[in-house]
Amino acid sequence: MLTAQACAGEKPQEGVKMKYAYKLHCNLPNNSRNEQVPMDTIARIAQHADAFQYNGVLSHFNFQMMDPFVLGTWIIQRTKRLSPIIAVQPNYCSPLEAAKMVQTIARLYGRRVILNMITGAAKSELEQVQETLSHDERYVRLAEYMHVLKLILSTAGPVYFAGDYYKYNGLQLYPELEPELMPTLFVAGSSAASMEVALQQADLFMTHPGPVPEYRELTNGIRHLPHLRSGIKIGVIARETKEEAWMEAHRRFPVSATGKMATKMKAKSESVWLRQMAELTLASDNRDEVFWMGGFASGIANNPILVGDYEQVSQYIGQYVEAGVNEIIVAGLLDEHDFRHTAEVFKTMDAAQYAHER
Repeated sequence: MLTAQACAGEKPQEGVKMKYAYKLHCNLPNNSRNEQVPMDTIARIAQHADAFQYNGVLSHFNFQMMDPFVLGTWIIQRTKRLSPIIAVQPNYCSPLEAAKMVQTIARLYGRRVILNMITGAAKSELEQVQETLSHDERYVRLAEYMHVLKLILSTAGPVYFAGDYYKYNGLQLYPELEPELMPTLFVAGSSAASMEVALQQADLFMTHPGPVPEYRELTNGIRHLPHLRSGIKIGVIARETKEEAWMEAHRRFPVSATGKMATKMKAKSESVWLRQMAELTLASDNRDEVFWMGGFASGIANNPILVGDYEQVSQYIGQYVEAGVNEIIVAGLLDEHDFRHTAEVFKTMDAAQYAHER
């Protein structure tokens, strides 16, 4: 955790810690068959995140997108310290494959990666691989997957394991992973099943939050645990004045009939977090004068967005941090202009007893 920053010209006392600390990540735009984003744009976003001292950068994954490990390696080659947040899906790669790729990246680049452990939520893709497990059963398998992955990465000798989904008999990989390069494991979701897996196996539980009171209620059983960090993925549109911020928000996320129809369909999704986001949107897209579901209603974004002046947004994020949030994925940062405006929010936070862990 960082020591206290000087405020109003006063020198902080040596060794004094900030009251709250958090880590910052961002996400890359989707690059799939339906959403083509130039690779130089993706590189620039990652490089801006690196320059603004974000800790990690998330790339989404489904079968229509690029391989997440290859993309993560490509990002490492173009940044100085950023950790790629790599999606790992049991139907896409085995624990053995994932472990070998983590080891190889560590050996080649000396860079720690973050693994975003996902079960797969798209019904069409589950049907394509003839998935027969239910929503909760897929999380049971994910828990075993994570256990085996950690076992493989942390064991110097042969690995013997016989579970319900994975079996290894004397498995031994090289090169061995240095302990300081052991990946951080995320589990994202809002369901009881996802939280249970996070409690058992993850380093961090990530969710798309509701307004602060609802976030507190959702995470009541897992907040402030010594072995499990809590995170949120949320958009930020902040400007010097709230009027400028709202003008930009409505420009980026216009209301459309297609978006409204998509929201109604998402309210019937098997995915708990997607269903909850849709229900929030249908109830009201504007809460607390800052928390806004308009991006979701437009059909363009899948996460809430905080809209307002720097102070308003800073105070709102501060409430999440006080409610137990340790890590924040800032969604929708597209260029240096966005990063600079968002930096003003976190400068305000850092002057108010919060510390960005770099």
